[in-house]
Amino acid sequence: MAIGMNNNPIVQTPQIEQLANDSQSFTNFHVDPTCSPTRAVLMSGKYLLRAGVWHTVMGRHMLSDQHHILPELLADAGYNTAMIGKWHLGDNYPFRPQDQGFNHVLSHGGGGVGQAPDYWGNDQFNDTYYLNGKEKQYKGFSTDVWFDEAIDFIHKQSNKDEPFFLYLSTNAPHDPWRAPEKYIEPYRALDLNDDMANFYGMITNIDKNIGRLRAAMQADKIEDNTIFIFMTDNGSSMAKKSNGEPLTWLTEDVKLGIEAKNRLECLESPGVLVLSQPIMEDISGDGDRNFVYYQRQYKKIIKAIHDAKHDVLVLSGDIHHGRISKVEFIDRPNKLIEVVSSPMSNLSGISSIATSVITKKTRLEEFPPIHVPGVPSCKVSYESPWRVSSESELLDFRYYKNRTKEHFYTLTVQKAVDGSLDVTVRAWLARERDKKTGLPKQDWKNTPMTFSLR
Repeated sequence: MAIGMNNNPIVQTPQIEQLANDSQSFTNFHVDPTCSPTRAVLMSGKYLLRAGVWHTVMGRHMLSDQHHILPELLADAGYNTAMIGKWHLGDNYPFRPQDQGFNHVLSHGGGGVGQAPDYWGNDQFNDTYYLNGKEKQYKGFSTDVWFDEAIDFIHKQSNKDEPFFLYLSTNAPHDPWRAPEKYIEPYRALDLNDDMANFYGMITNIDKNIGRLRAAMQADKIEDNTIFIFMTDNGSSMAKKSNGEPLTWLTEDVKLGIEAKNRLECLESPGVLVLSQPIMEDISGDGDRNFVYYQRQYKKIIKAIHDAKHDVLVLSGDIHHGRISKVEFIDRPNKLIEVVSSPMSNLSGISSIATSVITKKTRLEEFPPIHVPGVPSCKVSYESPWRVSSESELLDFRYYKNRTKEHFYTLTVQKAVDGSLDVTVRAWLARERDKKTGLPKQDWKNTPMTFSLR
């Protein structure tokens, strides 16, 4: 199943991951390729061919009543049994769940909501389902309905002095992929197509309901005396549209944007974000040198930094110019500082002599340089010293043989008592040595730049 703990960088499943952390996980666990065979094996304890179920249609999905299956065995032992959600082992007598040992049943028909055996017009919202064989309309999204019923059943059973068995089987994330809009929107915001956004929205909705179910068990004080099994019946329903793995359906552009977003979400306090290219870059510059030209992920990075509740320091690189710049966002408590390291600063376009620097005429004055929804344009400040030094004369023979004046930065970070970070940046001349120490000379007249991240 597509969940975060299985290295899926997109889907958000904190409740399922917490359940896994609190449980024993079986990582070499196998199911059948489709749902009905797995369900038949689970109920009967027999291989699918011995259970007589090896497909999902044309009668090959019906579990014979000749088998004495799990709910019947547990009922014999005094358990109250319930089945909620998707059955898909037969919709007529004697194959229905209520014919096979379940005392309480709420289910839809067929293998998915809206299929031919299901109630006409069901679309997973405000549907009519079968409560102990009788039609009943419910309000809300199908997965929420199943968990509501399960929580109600558990609450009633916790007040009785008898054991129970609950088989809660969601139709999600089986297609058709639908979910409440609030679960879909975060994935659509990542530029996922509608099918994938809906698919992940369904999974996140399941995750929320897992949290609700566990909270109900804790409230009824039965969690420590209950065996809780979480499993899937077959592989991803999305795989058939994505060459076997949903992530292969993503464009490289979307993947990069998700990676950048995930990095930013890891910064839960003032911190440092390392990027390969500058983000405070003039859009009229070289298109191969900055994120601006990859506009989708660039906008996601900027929006995430803008929306952060703390300051962010970005470390990036540029072979042409080293510089330090700052933006204080409008009506926001946080700021962005970018330190651009330039291991070859500064190469010149004139005879390869190190005289070319970013000037006040060419530096970025307003940020961001393109329109980013929700991020108003802000003034960029360049506090002195804001760049690595270079001579401005046309002819400079000090580096005639080496052709370049190389710099490098060092950065130190110290955490203050209040949780803020005190940052110190120094620039060094790689080709010049201090006569006393033998180390590279410090630029900026031996005066470092300092600032605080809060």
